[in-house]
Amino acid sequence: MSRTRTALALFIVAFAVYFVPGRDGGTGDTIPAQLLPLSVLDEANLDFNEFVCPLDPPTGKPRDYEAGPCLSPLPYYFYVVDGRVVSTYPIVAGLLSVPAHEVLGAMGVDTVANRSLIAVSTAALTTALAVLFLFLFLSLLPLEQRTAALTTLVFAFGTLAWGVASHGLWQHGPALMFITAALWCITRGDRRSIIFAGLALGFAVFARPTNVMIALPLAWYVVSTHREQRVPFLAGLAFPLLLMALYSQVMLGSVTALGQGQHMRFGANPLLGLAGILASPGRGLFVFSPVLLVALPALRGSLHRDSSFPIARPLVIGAAGVIAVHALWFVWWGGVTFGYRLLIETLPAFMLLIAIAWETDVRGRRARVVAAGVLLAISVWVSALGALVAPCGFDMEPMPVDQHPERLWEVRDTELVRCTGRVFGAS
Repeated sequence: MSRTRTALALFIVAFAVYFVPGRDGGTGDTIPAQLLPLSVLDEANLDFNEFVCPLDPPTGKPRDYEAGPCLSPLPYYFYVVDGRVVSTYPIVAGLLSVPAHEVLGAMGVDTVANRSLIAVSTAALTTALAVLFLFLFLSLLPLEQRTAALTTLVFAFGTLAWGVASHGLWQHGPALMFITAALWCITRGDRRSIIFAGLALGFAVFARPTNVMIALPLAWYVVSTHREQRVPFLAGLAFPLLLMALYSQVMLGSVTALGQGQHMRFGANPLLGLAGILASPGRGLFVFSPVLLVALPALRGSLHRDSSFPIARPLVIGAAGVIAVHALWFVWWGGVTFGYRLLIETLPAFMLLIAIAWETDVRGRRARVVAAGVLLAISVWVSALGALVAPCGFDMEPMPVDQHPERLWEVRDTELVRCTGRVFGAS
């Protein structure tokens, strides 16, 4: 099968699996992204004043409202700046849903009533596009096409790309789409592709500011290896970052807001945070996607300057940066969520390492192939639980994990145990 046909087949299968259940796996974090298209199309602005109770001018806070439904008190995913109700989270995911609202609205669909389903379709589409771009990226590297396809399937169904990003309008689906598109364009290497790579990296940061840890080493790589195309690349990179700065200044009151209303507080014990996000039963990267362990044999070689995969070095450095940032965050577990949601953007780096490890350390060695297969089966099961079953109450009962993060280290009572029990009818 040709590369193009394989890419399209992977995209179609991924989108079908992601979208068919029509299940919204978002939380309050994703509500602004659902409502933003309504504000853009009905009010031609980026605020959410129409969705909350009228503001009290002296205090700038919502006052009681009895004439109709509204949100009061102001929920955590909104806050007020200069009399405007704005989103606590970046707006890129919501903006990507605007075209679907416009088209369906023109067709007579009640987009207000169906906003959740439209959000799910946008999440499924952006994550499925990440699947397509990841394959196109891997297929341009010195790897067998079969390896590229198998690795892409691991990404599509053995990680939280399916378990989280694909069925809720989080920041992660769009961010994955932009990062994988940038990797494909960088690997293509022609002038037009390099410009689009800059645009994609910039929008990856706008979609989720912590992705600057990935964008910086990749940008340095492009500037170092495509010297004649540095100016167009940097111009493409600057455009979405300028948009983010403009939005931050006008809507959030300061350029330093970086496109979002929440500010990460650092200073946590880095060893505890690192252990938690990598190995805790409640959030661990290698617990919720143990197939990622297959990548580790390729880690050392990927950092060598003379590697056959030069793009691996900046990509791995970027992923390490994302992991380090969240290990230092006071809320390293990410609040109420499923698994390692905060680290989803590191998956393209892991996928490249898995592809390399498969061809250099695993394939042809029966015991390692069997072990990799077992790890993949567990990962697919966990991802299916996230996409089709979760949440199962662990984060809130018997005590909220935000107040008792030590619960994330429990082994017998975890989100995975509860969701598995629900599948098999256990009480």
